[in-house]
Amino acid sequence: GAVHGTFRRRGSVGVQQAKAGGGARLRHTRHPRRKFPSHGRGTEKGKESGRMALELPKDYAVLESKIPHRGVGKHLASLAEHVAAGQGEMPLEELKPVMRILLGCALRAYAPTIRGHAVSIWNALVSKRMGKTVAQAGLATLAAANKQCEDSGRTYLAFEWSCRLATAAALGEGAPLEANLQKLAAMQFSMFARILADTGKPDVARSAAAKFVSMLREKAHAKAAYGRYLDALASCSDPAEVAGGAALLLGCGEAAASKDRFLALYKEKVLAATEGRDGRKAGPLATAAFRPLFKAMTHDDLGALVPDICRVLRRTPELLMGHLAAIVPHLSVDASRYVESFTPILVERLSSEALRADAVALVASLAAQSSDASALAALGGEVVQKMSGKGVRNWQERIGLAEGARLLLTIPKGKGIVPLAEEALGPVTVLADKEANDETKNTLLAVLGACLRRTETLPADACKLLTKCFESGADSVRRAALLCAAEAFQASELLGGGGGLVQGLCKVVATAEKKPGLRGDAVFAAGLLLKIAPHDASAEAEMDKQKFWGYLTQKGSYFCGLPARGALSGTEGVALAGLADALLRDHGA
Repeated sequence: GAVHGTFRRRGSVGVQQAKAGGGARLRHTRHPRRKFPSHGRGTEKGKESGRMALELPKDYAVLESKIPHRGVGKHLASLAEHVAAGQGEMPLEELKPVMRILLGCALRAYAPTIRGHAVSIWNALVSKRMGKTVAQAGLATLAAANKQCEDSGRTYLAFEWSCRLATAAALGEGAPLEANLQKLAAMQFSMFARILADTGKPDVARSAAAKFVSMLREKAHAKAAYGRYLDALASCSDPAEVAGGAALLLGCGEAAASKDRFLALYKEKVLAATEGRDGRKAGPLATAAFRPLFKAMTHDDLGALVPDICRVLRRTPELLMGHLAAIVPHLSVDASRYVESFTPILVERLSSEALRADAVALVASLAAQSSDASALAALGGEVVQKMSGKGVRNWQERIGLAEGARLLLTIPKGKGIVPLAEEALGPVTVLADKEANDETKNTLLAVLGACLRRTETLPADACKLLTKCFESGADSVRRAALLCAAEAFQASELLGGGGGLVQGLCKVVATAEKKPGLRGDAVFAAGLLLKIAPHDASAEAEMDKQKFWGYLTQKGSYFCGLPARGALSGTEGVALAGLADALLRDHGA
């Protein structure tokens, strides 16, 4: 019979039989390759048990080497059965290679078969072979997996193992890892932060959070376990551990009763951590983690937090402002009463080139979360005053203020913003006329368009500025002026006074016939002319004088060839479709 742990040479038995038969024809008998582990074929013991114990250390070493290759699943299944069939705590000399095999499985966790068998092996270890040695070895294996698993899929398997280990060896009274819960919890927090950071796989984060909640509820003393994890979070200093722990614990039902403690943790772990020379930035993970806390805040909670937030924004705004802009929209309370506290900070930070994007984002968040337009108008007034004052030294400072003003002027709060538009109209017109930098000039023209639409007026100096930009501005400035006029004329009351722009708009249309690069602008200009004509007879007469209708409708008109040329952007294509619609609907005669 076969000898355990050896391979039989192919055809050897057939050759011996042929020799014994006295010259009978040689016949090679193919025997199946030995399967790992040996099933004890040909032995009485194998017939009785059906499966022999794995041989140490050779068989474990072979299995460990097979993990990166296909076909390892059947061997892992045998290992799972072997571990589950054992009695008492697994001895250290056998435990070490098993843990190495499990770590190898974690790195191949995307293979469903390997993942399933690895979970079975781990569960058998911690439920049937548990002891102090197994618990410590499991903790060490998780630490190694936490370092080596760099993506959410592999990390999820290790996180699942950690929950099983915590249930079996850390949360019970007198458990082997009771004194090591802080270390285990920190690893779980770090793992979940990595899973949470993979925003493209939210289902993995949901599954991991559900595993954690199930782990806490599996024990009769769930409240005590939650409190111990909260203590562990309070002892963490690593930003990833803080974010992962906060996200896990705030997702549990017990979080509502611990809100005050989470508020204190937010002040200590996020706000205070951004201060000083060694301050660190509150990033997207902190935003995602503490989002449920902001959603649960009352006015009392937020009111107590705002002074600390403002203090940080004055000292190290670059470390907190982006986080704050992302988390404010998750408030359940109206932010109107807090806008005044942020106003001086925002006015200062909008004029900083480095902080401009975050400051504009924070203005947008506060505006979206505020119902009182007068508070936002007051903020906008301070912005306009700073923008038009002598304190602004260059265009880089002015453009951020202009973007903030534009944002406030375009919020959907209608009448409440009109006083701001009336206050800003004159200064913005002057600034846009004098501005030499094209990028800033374009932004100021966008602000002007919002002011004209809100006030439903078209002053002569604004009309003169737009005409000048139509005729002599750079390409980007001409387009910005056209878009400014288009926004202004969304207020239908202005159409009757748009005659002052007709000559400049017609010139854009005429010039585009000789300069194909201007034909995108000509589409916008023609659309504006068609809107103005029905409301102003003198404007229509001027359009006839400038031969506008010929450019638009004559045979071979360049407007007709634009779709075929494929040279229009998406925005220009939409504008051209609107132009054709207006021409057929309102000017068919």
